[in-house]
Amino acid sequence: MVGAYSDNQPDYSWLQPYEAREWTQYWYPFRGIDGVKNANLGAAVNLEVKNGNATVGFYSTEERPSAMVTLKLMDRVC
Repeated sequence: MVGAYSDNQPDYSWLQPYEAREWTQYWYPFRGIDGVKNANLGAAVNLEVKNGNATVGFYSTEERPSAMVTLKLMDRVC
């Protein structure tokens, strides 16, 4: 699904004559993380919880040797 962001998906409107709207979209490949829950220009992240088990996936658009991921449940590091 692509298009300009709307916090209300069915929020469509018509363009008036000579009216223009523009937005920028960025695309990059990701794989092996079973979907995306959040992303920006630097990385994409996914978190799936099924039957009490969490699966976390990350994809970065460049090397990040000092990156660290911590998964917490309330105050407990998992």
